[in-house]
Parts: sequence; structure tokens; C-alpha cells
Amino acid sequence: DALAKHQQWCSDLKVVESLCEIYSKAVSSIKLPCASLVPGIVQAVMTIFSVHPHPPCLGVIKVITEVFGSQEGVRDEGVSAALRQALESACQRSLECLQPNMLHQLPELIGELFEMVHTFVMFSPNLLLSSPIIASLFSTATLCVRQRERDPVRASSNFLATLLNPGEKAVQTPIWQASWPTVTKCVEQHGEELVASVLYAVADTCPTHLMKPLGSVLYSMLAAYPGPTQQLIVKVIGRPDYPVGGEGAQVLTEADRQVVCMVATRNPALPKQNFECFIQDIGKVCRRDATGDTLLAYQI
Repeated sequence: DALAKHQQWCSDLKVVESLCEIYSKAVSSIKLPCASLVPGIVQAVMTIFSVHPHPPCLGVIKVITEVFGSQEGVRDEGVSAALRQALESACQRSLECLQPNMLHQLPELIGELFEMVHTFVMFSPNLLLSSPIIASLFSTATLCVRQRERDPVRASSNFLATLLNPGEKAVQTPIWQASWPTVTKCVEQHGEELVASVLYAVADTCPTHLMKPLGSVLYSMLAAYPGPTQQLIVKVIGRPDYPVGGEGAQVLTEADRQVVCMVATRNPALPKQNFECFIQDIGKVCRRDATGDTLLAYQI
């Protein structure tokens, strides 16, 4: 705690990494019996993060949420109150740093932020879904899937996919039933931006091994909001600058676009694994790693 309050040391990333590793290992080893220590740990790392937003601080909050959380939320009131406050302040401070023109410079912060909030979706959804910060997180995540680095794309796509499709059992719980209108509002406001970000990412920017996880984001949205999602896919595929502007747009022929739209709007939709492969193959065609004939198989 004394170290956490020392400004000179707290500005040093390596020192903070070591401190956060100690906190994380202590919580993950002792688990529930360390509940009385959690508010102090949370306060220490958030004091550092408020001044020096080092990504490892968010990793500590993630570990605490994993240890103390469940689909029904965090049962210990003291831990729950500490995590609620940490979630708000950590997200606000992170989003201050993650302005659109700065995203490419902060891949580690993006990765840790969306790993943390993904953990809240899984283990303490009541704290995240009741927070007004959820809309800003959703909007920022849609931008982050178009980054070129692995961690931002992986973490933001995992967060979005789970938020849109938390699972059949989870979505029936009172927490999700009460909060689903919040998710729906995010989709209404940012759905087209999300569909576009995913499709442009698989066509150009994302690491190739992350095409399927991005396909999972679209599948989750399609499963929850089938009609609107199908319309948005058709709309984005029909853009004259897709997959990239200028002559690059010609790589996807009119016949290819028709096939994509036909498959995307089929009823019933492709099974999840097939749909993810379909999105991956769209990316391969756009990157000239496959021909348009690859897409024809999905019409069967």
C-alpha cells in the first residue's frame, strides 16, 4: 500500500506490473477468505490508475471479479461495492485515453480494458449492465475491432460476442432479463457501425487468425436481432467502397456480393461454425487469398 501511494514509483510501468502481479496472485491463491482485503487492494490500484493508467491495474480488477463473481453477481457486499466503483472509474479513465485518433497507440490498454469488462459480463453482469458506461464501451469496442494488433481485436470481439449472446441459461436470469433493453439500445445506436467494422476488419485490417472470432460477433448479433442484422450486412456489402476504396472494391465482384447477401439473409441462418467460416471466407476473397467460387458452397 505504501508503494501504491508513492507517485515516483507509480509512474514506472515495471514497478506497477510487479505490484499488480503480487495483488493478482494473492487474490487468486487465497480466494474468498481475502474478501476483507479486496477494498484496500482495489483502492490502491485505482489510485495508481487514475494518475498513471497502466494496463496491469485493470488485470487486478479482472482477477478479483473472476474470484468473487458469478452469473448472479458478487455476493460479498464489500467486494461488490469496491468493484462497482472500480468499474466506473477504470472505464471512464480508460475511455478518456482511448480517443479514436489514439487507439492505434494504446493496444495494451484496449486489450486489458475489454478483457476486464468481458469478465464483468461473465461473472458480474449486474454491475456492468446497470452502469451508464456500457453504451460508451460498446461504441469504443466497435472501433477497436478494426485495429491491426491482436490484443485489441481479440478482447473487444470477445466482449461484444458475449454481450450480444451471453448464453441460453444466462439470458433467462433476472439480471439479463432486466438489462436486455440496454443491450438493444446499444445495437440500435451502433449496430450499423458494428457490422461495418467487422466486415471491413475481416476484409483488410484484422490478423487472419481472428477472422472467425469476428464472425462470432456477427453471429451473436444475428442470433439476437436476425432481421435488422441481415439488413445491415446487405447494406454494408453493397457499399461502393467495400472492401476498400478505389480499385480495391473491384476485388469483390457483383456476383460475389449477390452470393454474400443471399447467404447472409437465408432463413434459417447458417449454423454458428459455418457462419464463422463464411465470414472468414469473405475476408479471404477480399484479401485475394481465395476466389469468389469459395462463397458458392454456402448456398447449398
